[in-house]
Amino acid sequence: MPDRFLRGLALPDWDAPQAPPAPAEPDLPTLLEEARREGHAAGLREGETRGRAAEAASREAMAEESVRMALLTLDEGREITRKAAEENARALARLVMGAVDAALPGAAARFAPDLLEPLVAALGPLVDAPLGATLQVPPALLDHARARFGAALPVEADPALPEGDARIAWRRGGLDLDLGARRAAIRDVLVSLNLLDEESSA
Repeated sequence: MPDRFLRGLALPDWDAPQAPPAPAEPDLPTLLEEARREGHAAGLREGETRGRAAEAASREAMAEESVRMALLTLDEGREITRKAAEENARALARLVMGAVDAALPGAAARFAPDLLEPLVAALGPLVDAPLGATLQVPPALLDHARARFGAALPVEADPALPEGDARIAWRRGGLDLDLGARRAAIRDVLVSLNLLDEESSA
């Protein structure tokens, strides 16, 4: 009887570990302090995020401004280079015309005999020359012209012709070797390229 009674009783286990005490409920000041801390931390995180975004935007704006300034500088450099190139080209054109003017008289006298060759060749076969065709040259060139072409073409001196010029004339036409016209042609090309002023090139 006592054993059955004891088996039906639930005796405490004095050797088992005790359960931890239930956590105490936080009071209102603690809750407010925690909320304040969380809000402060969230504000710091948001401020940091905005700061990084503003810094990135500032860097991007600075980069765009740098590119814009670089492009402006490049355009200005190109304009300066273009103007310098134009001025150099104009100076070269003036130099060319000065060289032509300085060299033309001496070259005309020196190369006058050679210049007659293409003039007469332009006439074609001398046996088929127009009736009355006559080669007219400056007096200094008369002997050479007669020795070279006199057998097939009448040759006469024309005191009005400058050194280097010559002419083949007939009744209804003629061919001219005019070095002044060649000088004018060079000038016209330079003027057409805007490398020489019309007034200063005459």
